Amino acid sequence: MDERTADIVIEALRVGEVPAEGQDAIATGIEAHIAALAKELPRIAAGRGRARFVRGDFGAGKTFFLRYLAALARKEGFAASYVRVSYPEVPLHKPVAVYRALCSGLGVSERPDGALRHVAEQWLYKATERVMDPSLGHGLQPGEPGFDEALSKEVKTMLGGVADAAPAFAQALGAYAAASLAGEEEVARALLQWVGGDPKVAATAKRRAHLVGNLDATDVLPMLRGLAALVTQAGYRGLVVVVDEVERLVRLPRADSRKTGLELLQNWMGAMEAGQVPGVLLVVAGTSSFFTSSRAVPMLEPLQQRIGTLDDGPFPDLDAAQIALPPFNAARLQSVGVAVRDLYEVRYPGTTDRCDDAFVSRLAGEVAGAFRGKVETTPRRFLRELIGVLGRCQQHVAYRPHEHFRFQVNATDPELADAERAAIEGRNVAEAEVAPLPEGFDL
Repeated sequence: MDERTADIVIEALRVGEVPAEGQDAIATGIEAHIAALAKELPRIAAGRGRARFVRGDFGAGKTFFLRYLAALARKEGFAASYVRVSYPEVPLHKPVAVYRALCSGLGVSERPDGALRHVAEQWLYKATERVMDPSLGHGLQPGEPGFDEALSKEVKTMLGGVADAAPAFAQALGAYAAASLAGEEEVARALLQWVGGDPKVAATAKRRAHLVGNLDATDVLPMLRGLAALVTQAGYRGLVVVVDEVERLVRLPRADSRKTGLELLQNWMGAMEAGQVPGVLLVVAGTSSFFTSSRAVPMLEPLQQRIGTLDDGPFPDLDAAQIALPPFNAARLQSVGVAVRDLYEVRYPGTTDRCDDAFVSRLAGEVAGAFRGKVETTPRRFLRELIGVLGRCQQHVAYRPHEHFRFQVNATDPELADAERAAIEGRNVAEAEVAPLPEGFDL
């Protein structure tokens, strides 16, 4: 691994975040699970729609898993989007907000984030290439008589299938193409913002595409289909959408809001199974509470039937609709710690010899002990502490971790997540994850 990528990993772990790149260097214990979902990529490249569900309790590495899968998909020529459910910003029961977050988080290999405009430009470039291709009957070059008219017709042809399922999407994209070709950058940018679900688009721009009003919940599934078509016509192999932290839905006080969020997943999954949204892989991840609580999936029987029961035996079927990530244990924690230590050596050569395997093992034990032996809750804190120790080794020649470091934490630490605090206090971690939100968060 190069120094730049190593630095990205180190600095993300320093603040308790999942690195945007280099996940493969520290992925341990989930190789078979990644391989199982990677098998879906050729299927969506062939035009199928797929949906999978990933279960993992606090500390299992769901976010890491999803971001790793998305990065792998981008590397393999797909577009991918990471969506994190949050309240009130991205509530699962507000389909337009979910779609907007999906478009905002869209990434491709050459632009891992915020790539919607890049994809649209690639799509328009592909249309231009088709007009220039003599084998398709045009053979016109930009600037030649008839080129603009031929390109306009080609855009309409490419949007033909999209217009049947998502007419508003096709109208907006066609008007975007026309504005781009005319050099009207502001209009083109505004129309692309509308395609991305932005409700604050100037009326003048919307009139250019004959659009009325803003998107509502009934528009979202057709818009998703339109987005998938845009991605594939732009030259990418398909669209991977990963949705994280869906267990937050359990915390909503209103049952109708929870049911609406579940219905969104049911509708998307059903549309994919029926072939209505080709070229899309949807991967949804949450804790056990989302799958088992009477406030979540069991509320909606059709969704529960589609997800199926979890095979948690010693030989699980990793091709099932629902799979579970293995929780961290002491051996896996030690393994990822050594991998991170070795990455630090890539970034800062000659500074990690004082942080040997024995110290990594000791630190893992101390952190787990502070959390009352609940190793599964400790990875984030363990890695932050390890990065801090390595930083001191790099900054201070006299620093000796075996002599100078002892891990300490208490329940009042503001950096702790609710589940971590519950582990320290000996409370039920799962209950801490789903404490009800205040009234008003589901409005």
